Amino acid sequence: MKTLNLILIFANIFIYYSIFVYLNSENFLLAPDIGQGKSFILKEGKNVVMYDTGKNDFKILKALNNNLPFFKRNIDIVIISHPDVDHYLSLNSISEKYEIRLLLLNETSLNDYSFKELLKNLEKKKIKIFFIDKGDRIILNKTTLLVLHPDKSYKRDNDNSLVIYGKRKDFSFLLTGDIEKEGIGKNLIKYTNLLKNLSLLDFPHHGSKYSLVKEFFESINPQIIVIQSGFNRYGHPHKEVLNFFKNKNLWLTQKNGDLKIVFEKEWYNIIGKDR
Repeated sequence: MKTLNLILIFANIFIYYSIFVYLNSENFLLAPDIGQGKSFILKEGKNVVMYDTGKNDFKILKALNNNLPFFKRNIDIVIISHPDVDHYLSLNSISEKYEIRLLLLNETSLNDYSFKELLKNLEKKKIKIFFIDKGDRIILNKTTLLVLHPDKSYKRDNDNSLVIYGKRKDFSFLLTGDIEKEGIGKNLIKYTNLLKNLSLLDFPHHGSKYSLVKEFFESINPQIIVIQSGFNRYGHPHKEVLNFFKNKNLWLTQKNGDLKIVFEKEWYNIIGKDR
């Protein structure tokens, strides 16, 4: 009986310690190096939000394992910007390793047959799936996420990407999927005042020139520009984009590795992982 009591005491100590470590672990926004794909991971307190998952299972699972507490086996929200494989293919593998509590999509994603079949499999795992639209908000403890786009259904799937604006105290960020010139020129450009002096910009479509609307990006004047890309046949990132941002703080995950923004109580710190 004494032995059992001691085991229970140590078990309780371990549980309380784990909870303490978890609640006090760093809060961050991570742009991991996952090759030719897109994924951002936001941790705030006990909440974890993913924007896209990329397509390289090994790299995205490694990023999750390296940056989340070992006992954190759930992801609260996964947002898929649009159904391109380099934005969602690892979703299935992540769902096998982590409990996904909520999956958020734009309804236009259902136009893609392969993605629709994946959703059927995820529904069998009891994952809750909801559709979100322009104007919807996700409110965390200190961070608010606001859907800016799409405002309608566009002909090109890339322009139906869910674009998310995030704000946390003095730090703001924009996650852009693969939005291209039409979506930027017809809708996103309306938000230049909101996005002015943006802290971090996820440049759309892995640095594609077909997303380069100079007027828009000059107006918002981002402090950090992140381009997630890897080996690809499209030439991403395009030289037109690299030249446009050559005098800016441009971070290429293919060259520089992970970019991690760590939030403290009143400030944030940039932690880069050079290769």
